Amino acid sequence: MRLRMFAAPSLALAAWLVSVPALTAQDVHVKVSPDSKGNTSSSDDFPTIQMAMDHAPDPGPNGRLYLHIAPGTYKERVWVSRRRAHTTFLGTGSDPSQVVITAARTGPTTGGTFFSESVEINGDDFQADNVTFENTAGNTGQRSKRRAMSSPTQR
Repeated sequence: MRLRMFAAPSLALAAWLVSVPALTAQDVHVKVSPDSKGNTSSSDDFPTIQMAMDHAPDPGPNGRLYLHIAPGTYKERVWVSRRRAHTTFLGTGSDPSQVVITAARTGPTTGGTFFSESVEINGDDFQADNVTFENTAGNTGQRSKRRAMSSPTQR
């Protein structure tokens, strides 16, 4: 008789567990600001975009990494690796001209125009909104053009 008393609650628990929806993706949101006091030990506040890409926590299995980028000019080369699939850059300015990612990279200084982009994207499903990508190398006498961004799927 006692076995039956415990069997019913166990079955009810098992039925409840089966009915719980699958765990949803865990997104990660980090802040990037030139005024940030964060460093490599920070997990959500960084002074450069690349530092955020290198040190932000990984999102859950189907989650995204969101970088909320404060207005400013970020003079750095940014690399979005394959390990950082599902990454979104969100400029927090009122328009794209307020969040600028730029580098003055030329073919002769980088070993060819293949490496002259300001932002290299290798991670799948990359998105950006309200951000300007530019290469400020200027007229360097090269016949091939400067690149602001490169991606395996870019045309």
